[in-house]
Amino acid sequence: MMADMDPGRRELVVVGGGLVGSSLALALAATGRPSTLVEARPGTAALADPMRERYLALSAGSVNALAALKVWPRLADRAQPIAAVHASRAGAFGRVLLRAREQGRDDFGAVVPASVLGQALEAALAACPLVERLRPARLRCFEQDAEGVRVELDTDAGRRMLEACVLVAADGADSPVRSALPVPVDVEDYGQQAIVVSMGLGRSHGGVAYERFTADGAVAALPLPGRRAGMVWTLPSAQAAAIMANGGTALVDALQQQFGQRLGRLHDPGQAAAWPLLRRYARRLHDGRVVLVGNAAQSLHPIAAQGFNLGLRDALVLAECLAGAARPADALAVHAARREPDRARIAGLSHALARWPKLAVPGSALAAGMTMALFNLLPPLRDALALAAMGFADDAPALALSTSP
Repeated sequence: MMADMDPGRRELVVVGGGLVGSSLALALAATGRPSTLVEARPGTAALADPMRERYLALSAGSVNALAALKVWPRLADRAQPIAAVHASRAGAFGRVLLRAREQGRDDFGAVVPASVLGQALEAALAACPLVERLRPARLRCFEQDAEGVRVELDTDAGRRMLEACVLVAADGADSPVRSALPVPVDVEDYGQQAIVVSMGLGRSHGGVAYERFTADGAVAALPLPGRRAGMVWTLPSAQAAAIMANGGTALVDALQQQFGQRLGRLHDPGQAAAWPLLRRYARRLHDGRVVLVGNAAQSLHPIAAQGFNLGLRDALVLAECLAGAARPADALAVHAARREPDRARIAGLSHALARWPKLAVPGSALAAGMTMALFNLLPPLRDALALAAMGFADDAPALALSTSP
């Protein structure tokens, strides 16, 4: 049996204080609901590690939501708007080009380093009285019944017990909470690594986000403020390890060969990082009173640059469902039903794109070129793709549609 519960308990306990978990706590607070955020990192640690930098292509819907949560004003001057998206395949004649102005918009969203978003979320949380933060704290175990979820934590001050009506797992791709649930998870190892590094550019990027598919994977150039880009290169693990082992100059030369001269000569690389790529997809989003969000629900190949956007929508919809529910436990089924079309579509798209470069059937390059050309020739297809890229497709959360400054 667990010990007596904390008399100062909060109704909602969120395990995982990363980008999605922190966003969820703020979204809950925006509806008037207090929560307890359980974070493994100490209070002095950064929310995202700048030495293992990631570059987030935030959709317009994500920017809207972060603005409504008072996060965006804290980072807007360090974000780069995305004026256009350009996708091509090596050896194919076609390409997809989406321009924001053709959709009646200034931009499709913005690129921001994960560490910058982390700093803005940290500042917003510090100013939010409805979020209790326990850090460093680690989940020891939990148990649930029809009345609630009892959570046992290890903290620097010793054992702490909480009781919640809902426990949220926002604890990452290797989620301990998810592992303790009878929730099937589809796992696939792509046999690839993602190399991420910022680069100086010989030419202005013009606010264009590029994605180029190659025989071995894909390389994306995400525009950053100034004449720099965040390069995300996915390729077979052995090749990635060899390139990383050879140092900065070899990486610059290899990326230049893959990407070509579209942005001029690449130079002045930042700190590079690489990690293996696995797909994890939970077949159910909740079990009883425990619900999965973000990477705990699905961790995707970065090729479509939609992982954080998808996780943020998980958080926003969950906050909406809990706000409108008389019984919080009932809200989890509503949340799962609302989220399934979006997550299935985005997860399916990223998986298909990750496998696409491996297709070596006769005529595949011609078919790829024709498919890309069709997107530019058929406005309904192009508009649907743009709508999805902006995060407005399916049952979008209200904050994603907000125009709050």
